Amino acid sequence: GQKDHITQKIFLSPTALQSISGEVELNNRSGNTFGMGAAVSYQNKNLFGNAEILKLSIGGQVETQFGDGIGLINSSDLNTEAELTVPRVIFPFVKIKENKNFLPRTVIKGNYTLQRRTDLFTLESFTAKFGYRWRQSSSTLHEFYPININELKVTNKTQGFLDLINQQTRLQRSFTDVLIGGLQYYYTFANQANSADKNGHYFRASLETSGNLISAIIGADKLSPKEIAGLDYAQFTKVTLDFRKYWAFGESVLASRIIVGTGASYGNGEELPYIKQYFVGGSNSLRAFRIRGLGPGSFYVDPSGLTEIESQFVDQTGDMKLEMNLEYRFPVFKYFKGALFIDAGNIWLLNSP
Repeated sequence: GQKDHITQKIFLSPTALQSISGEVELNNRSGNTFGMGAAVSYQNKNLFGNAEILKLSIGGQVETQFGDGIGLINSSDLNTEAELTVPRVIFPFVKIKENKNFLPRTVIKGNYTLQRRTDLFTLESFTAKFGYRWRQSSSTLHEFYPININELKVTNKTQGFLDLINQQTRLQRSFTDVLIGGLQYYYTFANQANSADKNGHYFRASLETSGNLISAIIGADKLSPKEIAGLDYAQFTKVTLDFRKYWAFGESVLASRIIVGTGASYGNGEELPYIKQYFVGGSNSLRAFRIRGLGPGSFYVDPSGLTEIESQFVDQTGDMKLEMNLEYRFPVFKYFKGALFIDAGNIWLLNSP
């Protein structure tokens, strides 16, 4: 007789190999900041015929800030990014334990950012990185970039800006041209089954280093920093932990978050580069304070009597961060939601300026 068997039919729907998307945004953030932005992105899901994914994007925004007795101040940002992911490990000597349900991916990324702060400075940042992204399970994601190069240049410094940062040695060291070269590692765990699952927890740990290998080759000197291609290279280690927990109560959710981070500069650097320093405040942090408007420690800036530049340039950044948030989210009417929240935290310096 015929053995038991199952006849299975699989129907597949082809997806678009290429896509273009765009978005326009109007925002009103903490600190009386109003802005508008736009972005365009392109994606090719089969660039070389072997499921390689290419993503290209370009976007920009302009913001205007009012308040604190100052005039109209604009800032503008331009950001371009390219990312190529290959569904395999390119170099055979790199051994990554593969999960049968998830393919490891080799990632090559490039990013260029231009930020212009009117009457202050222009910040140019170019980043190139190479590494790997792989899933250990459906809830666990690893990202490891053994090559991470970031060139940072500060140009168009106005005299008012120079007068301000010259008052503090730490700021002078933070706003210098610098080369960041090291590695990055990210571990992410999220056990929510899907986007509709309101229970669960999320944990992300990040480790970033710079300059350790370089210092072993060419040496390091804090007093007279060593250079590569005319740029001082930064040497530091930075670790950040982000834990979030969610509890569902019918249509309502209680969300909690705690962020702990610290970064230390040593060897060839006196301070963390400005873009690597911690800050709090703003719509996604301690919402009672404007962005970069709190700390470090008990440091306080009285907004009254400040010049236009002093009011705009908030230098309140630090080497350590602790932030805690508790938020109760509830429905009000259909798509209209409400929330009650408590925020706490601060930043600190490892060494007083």
